[in-house]
Parts: sequence; structure tokens; C-alpha cells
Amino acid sequence: FSIKNQDKQVLFFHILSQSEHTVALTKGSSKYKDKHYEIPEKVEYEGMEYVVVSVDNKAFYERDGIKSIILPNTIQSIGYHAFEDCEFSSFVFPESLREVKEGAFDNTIVESSGLADILPEIVGKYYTKPNEKGGYRLYKATKDAVYFKNDVTGQLLELFDKRSIENEFDAGQY
Repeated sequence: FSIKNQDKQVLFFHILSQSEHTVALTKGSSKYKDKHYEIPEKVEYEGMEYVVVSVDNKAFYERDGIKSIILPNTIQSIGYHAFEDCEFSSFVFPESLREVKEGAFDNTIVESSGLADILPEIVGKYYTKPNEKGGYRLYKATKDAVYFKNDVTGQLLELFDKRSIENEFDAGQY
């Protein structure tokens, strides 16, 4: 099914669970063409309210014209190749995110960043490293840095390249 968001853009969804009232944002019958999208936390369909908990496989596959997407803090998973071959000015990962599937950010560019080539690896390898002080979750990627946020303390960790990321996490500091 499709709905129009607050900006009158058509968004496509499919129901994941009738009983839990959850849906996934999906590619739908046409491709997303606008530069900016804000995905709502909840959508209404046939008189029922559903929570948007997932971005489906290939939902924004090869949509390099999209510059920003605001995902709601209800998104728990991002599907296979969901944002492959996209180009963003920045990308904020919702705190609710718990799973990023393989290839979700393959060949994704964040403003022609030097980090663009490692973003897929970062998402896959350093998504979370829980310990007694909390786990660091990938929080945001910009053209200059990748940020991780501690889910207990709220501390932000700003890293600038693949080596600094590997050094910080592989040394067991986080």
C-alpha cells in the first residue's frame, strides 16, 4: 500500500505483522525520485495504525539523487541492499536500529567522502560492541567522519578514517 507523507510524497509499505501492527518501507511500484524524504513513525491503512519498523530490501537501491532521508526512531532493521548505490549529504542512524543486513550500504557515498568506500564495512563490522559500559552503535556518517554513540552513556565517538576506527575498536577500548 502507499500513503502520502507530510510533504505530499508517496511512500510505499507492506505489512509485516497484522497482530503487532508493523510495516516495512519498501520500493513499491515506482522509484523514489525526490531529494529529501522524511519517513513517519506511524502510518494509517484501512483504518488501522501501523508502526514503521523496517526499511525493506532494495527500498532505495540505486537512488543516487536522494540527498537525505530522515528515518524515524522506530526503525529496527535495514534490509539487504536497501541503500546500495545511494549518495547522501549525511545519514543519521536511528537509535532504535538493531540490524543492518548485508550490502545495505554497498557503494554508498556520503558527500563524496573519503569514508564512502568504507561505510559498508563500518556498518557491518562495527555496528555494536556491547560491554559493561554499554555498546557503541553506528550513529551518523558525514563527509568528514563517522560517529558512534554509546547506548548507555550517550557519549559520541567521532572517527575520521578506517585506521582510527579499527584502532579504537580492535584495541578493546570500546
